[in-house]
Amino acid sequence: MKISLFTKTSLFRIQNIRIRLAPRFMIPLLAFLCINILTSDLDRRHQKTTLDKKVDQISAIILPYVVDKEIDILKAIGKSEVERNAQLRSIYIHLVGINQSIAINSTPRVNLPATGQVTYQSTTNLVNQGLKVADLKIKFSLTSPTNNLVRINILALIAIFAYFLIKKQINSTLIAEKRKIASLGLHLALEASSDGWWEINKSENKALVSKKLCNLLSIKHNDKHKTIVELNANWWINYFEQSYDLIKFLCLQNASITHKEVKILPEKGKKLHHISIKRVKILGNKYIKDTIVFMLTNVSEEVANRSRIEDMAYTDNLTKLSNRVSFELELEKLSAEKNRHQYRYSLLMLDIDNFKLLNDINGHIIGDQFLREISNRLRLILRPMDFIARIGGDEFVIIARFPNSNDEDIMRRSLAIGEKIRKAISKPFLVDDLALQYNCSIGICIDKDQSDSPLSILDNADLALYDAKDKGRNKVSFFKDSMKDVVSRRASLKEMISEALNKKTIYIHYQPIFDISLKKRGQQKLQIVGYEALFRCDHINASPGQIIKTAERTGQIDQVTEAVIDAIGNDIKYNKIRLISTQKISINVSAVEILNPNFSKQLLDRLAQNNINNDQICIEVTETAFISNIELAKRNIALLRLENIQVAMDDFGTGYASIQTLRNIKFDQIKIDQSYIQGPMNDINLALIKSLIWTARAINVDLVAEGIETEEQLNTLSSLGCTLGQGFFLDQFDERNMEAKTPLDKHF
Repeated sequence: MKISLFTKTSLFRIQNIRIRLAPRFMIPLLAFLCINILTSDLDRRHQKTTLDKKVDQISAIILPYVVDKEIDILKAIGKSEVERNAQLRSIYIHLVGINQSIAINSTPRVNLPATGQVTYQSTTNLVNQGLKVADLKIKFSLTSPTNNLVRINILALIAIFAYFLIKKQINSTLIAEKRKIASLGLHLALEASSDGWWEINKSENKALVSKKLCNLLSIKHNDKHKTIVELNANWWINYFEQSYDLIKFLCLQNASITHKEVKILPEKGKKLHHISIKRVKILGNKYIKDTIVFMLTNVSEEVANRSRIEDMAYTDNLTKLSNRVSFELELEKLSAEKNRHQYRYSLLMLDIDNFKLLNDINGHIIGDQFLREISNRLRLILRPMDFIARIGGDEFVIIARFPNSNDEDIMRRSLAIGEKIRKAISKPFLVDDLALQYNCSIGICIDKDQSDSPLSILDNADLALYDAKDKGRNKVSFFKDSMKDVVSRRASLKEMISEALNKKTIYIHYQPIFDISLKKRGQQKLQIVGYEALFRCDHINASPGQIIKTAERTGQIDQVTEAVIDAIGNDIKYNKIRLISTQKISINVSAVEILNPNFSKQLLDRLAQNNINNDQICIEVTETAFISNIELAKRNIALLRLENIQVAMDDFGTGYASIQTLRNIKFDQIKIDQSYIQGPMNDINLALIKSLIWTARAINVDLVAEGIETEEQLNTLSSLGCTLGQGFFLDQFDERNMEAKTPLDKHF
């Protein structure tokens, strides 16, 4: 801060010129003036005393020459002596008795005093023999100071000069110490508030670098005992990763930027990766000059944390692939490029068939390792330009880019990638010495089927994925516009199932199972050995097969099975169906349910809640459940058999390894699929039916023929040795004539 001298100076006017004197000059000047005044007064007092003595001496000299009231003037003058520093100016003598004074003019001996000289007058009496003979008055003019005055003034000047010299030296020393203390305090403050700092000296092209900064960046230097090291002004060139903005920042070419994050060169920073540099301008005072300082902060951990946060935001933590957020950003980027003259793309969406079973059987730790293996295989088989992301539990998406081409070529290339992925994932995995083999289904949508919404291509690929699963899984399917109608119907059917479950409009049709063996055919009536509980709901506009299939996809199948058991329990309670001890009710169980590790417990609990005897229940399971995971299905069936519940294999003959399944799992019944019964009764078909009948006999299992709709079919099956059968043709022999439906809402 600047201070105007006008506020601290005195003004003097000398010949109309204004002179400004600094305050430090006023004190010695006033002191000198005071000393002069004091010494002059002392000198005058001294001279007065001295001259008074001289007057007495002069009067003594003059007295002898005063005779008879006369005076010998010349002799008196000749005898008079005066002080060396005082000149006699005049003597007046007044003789007693004479009214006239005698003036003795000393002009011949004394020059008249110049302007500014001091005239001093002394008087005395001339006494002779005790009588006053005359009055004597003498005037002197002081022409120069006395020797004492000169000496005093010289000493005063020397003292003043010495005082100011010493004071100046003391002030210089104090200021130097204060500057040193201020500089040290500033450096300590910089050390405490940063991980290192440096100060630039533009005039000398040098930089004062703190020892802390030298240690931080492993800067080599020779000043081992100093806390501040002097280096070249551009020392940082060898340590910071260069950029044009950084150079402008450090060379003070851009005043608007005061903060910069810098990456350290790998071989210089060792473990240090990033620092933050803050440029600070320190305003000086009389002890510190204006300074530019760069303060450093180690932000390596902060940058690493920020990177981890970004990874969490845009990367899947389990597989280290891109996540859903990153995928949506990529889609938006692609959608923003309206003119795709350079390339086209397609979206492949895949998930693992029956992945839930893998988690349920082996636990989530194995499931997570399996997903990591999936991601590794995708990285290996796909191109670097392909975008891979995990967007759900076992759902992955791939954006494949291709050179600009027609739709047929894009579909052909996309199919090749899809098949490559499907085959790679279908190969066995070895996870913790456990061999796992699961397939995947893939849905593909190419860019031409994308609407204005970026995520529309994902929705369409999802529809194609569902289509691949509907076709039997382990398939690759392309999106078609007709799939939207399927999804719409599926959503509508899901709502209808939910409404039926809530309003309890589900009921059971009990189809009897008869003994059709030849030895029983001669009797007047066929014997009923049990019933199959068939799911029905008049309020749902779909076939029972479509309803069950939709319930499996939408996760409603458990609720449907619970509703069926509740309906059976109420029918038994209200005598809607009566069972003798040897008769059983067969309940169809979905493959999704039998592969649920908790299925056996849930089924037994539901039967107990409805007071249904386990001995009267048989569950029917299709072979597809055993193909997916035979060990889990085998375990659930074993638990149910321990509780006296029988198990039947439904739709026997349609699976891939029916005989192998029979060897691994103990069944109480096998049911021939109706496709064998309702087909043409030629030699080949009859031979197949007969082989199935012999297989059942060989393993000592009851065989039930489903879908008997004509008398011819009944006679043929009986003649071939089939013992049990069911179908609409046989329903007429049910003497109970039971109502086809028994709504649940009457009993709940």
